[in-house]
Amino acid sequence: MCIRDRFIIIPCLLVLNSLDEDDRGICGKYYPVLMESGANQEEYKSLKRRYQELRRKCRDNYELYNTLEKAIIDETQAIKSSKKYSETTVKDMVHKIKCIAMEIQRCKPEDWNSFIEVGMGIKVPS
Repeated sequence: MCIRDRFIIIPCLLVLNSLDEDDRGICGKYYPVLMESGANQEEYKSLKRRYQELRRKCRDNYELYNTLEKAIIDETQAIKSSKKYSETTVKDMVHKIKCIAMEIQRCKPEDWNSFIEVGMGIKVPS
């Protein structure tokens, strides 16, 4: 995996954690519009409802999370290995996650870039 891939994978994984209510507020901090009323929040809420609905249907609470995580990192491998979820479902959810992830990066780009630099060990916080 090259470094440029990490710049989209990391925010996607944060959005996935947010759907699982485990992002520690990072998505809301860097993309506050997500938490305000409006079209962006409705899209996020719709994605979250879909995620929770699919998660309730399976016995293993982490099966959906793991499938989406694999699809974010390597879409072709995850879709091949997923027996429980259709290719369309996985691709659609990953697409929506990527759209939100891109908006997170664009909302406060300087702050986001500093966060990523520190997180990846490129820059030491001052």
